[in-house]
Amino acid sequence: MDPILTPEPSPVKIRPADRSDIGIVRRLIEELEEQPYPAHAFRQVYFQNLRNEHIYYWLAEIRGQSIGFLSLHIQYLLHHLGPVAEIQELVVTNPCRGSGAGSLLLATARQTARALGCRNLEVTCNQNRAAAHRFYEKNGLQATHLKFVERL
Repeated sequence: MDPILTPEPSPVKIRPADRSDIGIVRRLIEELEEQPYPAHAFRQVYFQNLRNEHIYYWLAEIRGQSIGFLSLHIQYLLHHLGPVAEIQELVVTNPCRGSGAGSLLLATARQTARALGCRNLEVTCNQNRAAAHRFYEKNGLQATHLKFVERL
């Protein structure tokens, strides 16, 4: 008789980010955006968003090391007649891409959006991030809109 094989548990764990995580979150966002951010300004926005009940922050960890971050913002939009969940940032540090951390972060966001009764899960992604586009499509998201931006 063949033994029943059970999959090994993922070494990636997802947990909510908190105030003490500001340093790693800042480093991950700097990696995502490929630019440094002033500590004081980052701190102000990070702490303000942690207090917002419509914003969710999660970290992906492997053996206690934070390797990924996702922020999810819930908005109530007239043209959807209800809540919509939008991923504002999703990053997995380059050496850990392919670990499953991004998919687990996305699954956490999707589960939260469903639990909150959101109509859509949306993400805007820079045109230059072809690998990210493939990741989102592989994970069931479709490119249906264009985003237009004016720097002010």
